[in-house]
Amino acid sequence: MLRKLTLIGSMLILVLQGGLVEAQFTSELREALVAEVEKARSEVDGSLIPKLDSAKTTLLNQLRTVEKYFARNTDQQNGDAWMDYLKLSAIVDVLEQEGSDSELAKEAVILKDRLIGTVPGLELTVLTDLRNELDTLIVALRFKDIDSSVKMLDAQLVALGKLIGTVDDVPTPDQFSAISLRVDLLASTNQAPALIEALRGAFGTPNVTVRVSGDFISRVLSRDISRTEPVKDEILGTKLTGTAVMTGKVSASLIPSEVDAQLMVNLTGTVETSNDGVNGPVRLKSESVGEVDLKRTITLSEAGIDFSKTTSEVSLTTKITNMTAKSDLALRVGKKQSVKKKPQADRIAKEKLRRRVTEQFESEMDGLQAEASSRFLGEAKPVLDRLALSPPRQQWSSREDLLALDVTFRSPSQLSAINQASDFENSFSFAAQVHESVIANAFATILAGRTLDKDRLNELLENAGAPAPENEDEEESSFEISFSRSRPVIFEARDGKLKVGIRGTRFAQGDRTPLNKAMEITASYEVVTSESGSKALQRVGDVEVSFPRERLSIRDAGLKPIIQKEFSKIFPAVILEKSIQIAEDAEIETLRGSEFSCSEIKANLGWLSIAFQE
Repeated sequence: MLRKLTLIGSMLILVLQGGLVEAQFTSELREALVAEVEKARSEVDGSLIPKLDSAKTTLLNQLRTVEKYFARNTDQQNGDAWMDYLKLSAIVDVLEQEGSDSELAKEAVILKDRLIGTVPGLELTVLTDLRNELDTLIVALRFKDIDSSVKMLDAQLVALGKLIGTVDDVPTPDQFSAISLRVDLLASTNQAPALIEALRGAFGTPNVTVRVSGDFISRVLSRDISRTEPVKDEILGTKLTGTAVMTGKVSASLIPSEVDAQLMVNLTGTVETSNDGVNGPVRLKSESVGEVDLKRTITLSEAGIDFSKTTSEVSLTTKITNMTAKSDLALRVGKKQSVKKKPQADRIAKEKLRRRVTEQFESEMDGLQAEASSRFLGEAKPVLDRLALSPPRQQWSSREDLLALDVTFRSPSQLSAINQASDFENSFSFAAQVHESVIANAFATILAGRTLDKDRLNELLENAGAPAPENEDEEESSFEISFSRSRPVIFEARDGKLKVGIRGTRFAQGDRTPLNKAMEITASYEVVTSESGSKALQRVGDVEVSFPRERLSIRDAGLKPIIQKEFSKIFPAVILEKSIQIAEDAEIETLRGSEFSCSEIKANLGWLSIAFQE
């Protein structure tokens, strides 16, 4: 209990420091985590490691379930196409014929690779369940010798304790990766849940931020209204025809909220109406002036977008400007009735005005709600499921001058940031900040240990948000690369510079003998300012190809410039040099033709921060 209280206290200190950039590995946190590591060592339990026989049986059952699913739920052509893509027979044969464990492991990895990609349908539950069972089998195969596995887990915990005791205040990317790999190891073998929870708490700061200024939101959502509509109505037996002219303004402002983001959309205007009326023998002309004030709150949260009911304040003044009739008697009766019925007629007219402008106001916003909610909730999840990525956790908030979204992107066995990003120095329209852990988490799942050709690599990079390089006509440009299991993608935002790259274990091109050596292919960028004042990231020198702890033969050295050339196309010379141009026919009228340039870029303490200004 004392250990838990100490750990909770250390975590509280970190949370209280969370508003500061300086939040980091404190000495109290180190001591608490090291103590948790020692506790975990005493509780290593080999019986919790997935059992191989059980994993084989469960996987085979799931493979049969997949076959039945496509046989029953799709037509034969589609089902055959899926069976041809998945190639389940290879691993089924190994399982049924009790092939060697090495052969089974090979087929499991191959099939899992097919289940991570961009093919529509990979998000189906039956396939994500299959992917999970393959993960369990791979772990069971890796740790089938329980006694040796228990010793290995203890050794990894010892190494983790030493690492935590010496880690930098803001851990380096390699330190983060070393801790992350051990967390994943413990999670996959069902060990040390309290330690994993503690580490995830320490590395629990959101690792993506999006900021939109209140002024920009107001500019986008605010607009002048000038609308002329025909009137055809009947009030207390008087049939009215005429014209209604509405002039006014829609404005938007943020409402302070810490649990979600809220903004108020307000319509204020004047409705002037000129009518001709007929009631039996009486003809009349009337004018009215209505003042309307409508408000509706939009709430953004992890659940989506919600629109409140509209509140309305409406006033109306009316007057009859002329009345005629076929006889004096009819005219006198008409005037008397108009005076008598005016209060009731005004109430009815006011309610009709309120209802009409409210329906118009809500119909425009309901269209926005349906479209925004669909995009907000629907588009990302299938892509994440196909790529075996966990949906991010969202934290929305708002101030009078800023809408904020903080995202934690990690799986249940991954870590996020330990420190928050620094604030921007200048004003902006909108901005985003990405921590190194986002890239580490995503590509540890998508690329670690996989072998991809150039087309598949470009496809995955594009779906992960990176721009695809221009197509090349040269046949020589085709290549294949195997990625490292540790930090397959390098992304370092430190000391004002951005370093990106990949770690590989094999490179092959055409008929050349493959290069089977550990390699790092990297490009470094620094912030540059154009004559107009906009910012960009410019590559410093050429793409670098290095072979840590490796000595190259003359033949191997001949591949180095080829690798450098190919990845120069993937790592462009300049990033963000082009402004964001909004089309003239964009859906949001107030944005049409707008141009946003990159006004600020920072790369510091693991965070890449980018702001845009109109």
